[in-house]
Amino acid sequence: MVYLLLNLLIHYSSLWLDMLGHSVWESERFAAKFEKQIENGVLKELKNSRWEEYELLNVGSKVSDLDSDDMFVRSTWLPAYTWALLQSEEIFCDFLGLYLFAESYLHAFSYLTSPSTSGQRSLGYPNITRRIHHLVYAATVMKISIPAGFKSDFAKEEEPTEPSQKLLVSIADTVSNLLATDLIKLVQDFANEKKLHRRNPDKVSQIQDEFRNMIVPTLEQQTLTDILNAGWNCSLDSDIWDNVSHDKLHEAKDQILQDLILKSMEVSEYHERTKKEQ
Repeated sequence: MVYLLLNLLIHYSSLWLDMLGHSVWESERFAAKFEKQIENGVLKELKNSRWEEYELLNVGSKVSDLDSDDMFVRSTWLPAYTWALLQSEEIFCDFLGLYLFAESYLHAFSYLTSPSTSGQRSLGYPNITRRIHHLVYAATVMKISIPAGFKSDFAKEEEPTEPSQKLLVSIADTVSNLLATDLIKLVQDFANEKKLHRRNPDKVSQIQDEFRNMIVPTLEQQTLTDILNAGWNCSLDSDIWDNVSHDKLHEAKDQILQDLILKSMEVSEYHERTKKEQ
């Protein structure tokens, strides 16, 4: 059971971080920051760029009708607003996970979602192409290294073919895409306010060297993000422990590496609890 949980932690960290991000988004009421901006963006896109398509689907409509409070009129474009808001929340969750866990988030994301799920894309998420674009952009802003081949690991998802749905989700994509910079700043401001730890490259290298060269867990208090990044780096190193002449070591490579990661977490927790008791 311990190894199952640890495997989930290492490989599916993008999944549980996604849940953490939703919890933060909800508790901090971040949606309220974007609701009006998204509504205005949807209406602007309809009026200025997509009116002909909209009019074909809603014969007899007038541009001025879009600003009315008529519930029937609002229902014709409201899905675009809803999907854009949901997509913005998902982008925020990705950015928060990226901020907290750096390269290890990208590794876990790729492990979990590439090449893609079959069938039509989820309308409440950016399609996978845009999602990867957002992650790469945010990683560049946050000075996080992008794993080799990351951008080419994912296959395109199917877009909806029903005309109204196709139009409205396209508008949602456009509007949420424009919020990417604001969402990065929101994550950075939130992280600074809460004093959240970031990945420390020097600490990652130190832990990684301990795993690789001495095959021992770290003896110091380290952050979870540094331990996981070191673990991922070692997991992706096909030559790790090649200089050690011990067959059992290579046969049980994954289990031993998980042991080192788990024990490093326990050591760090021990140090943290000890400090609190002093």
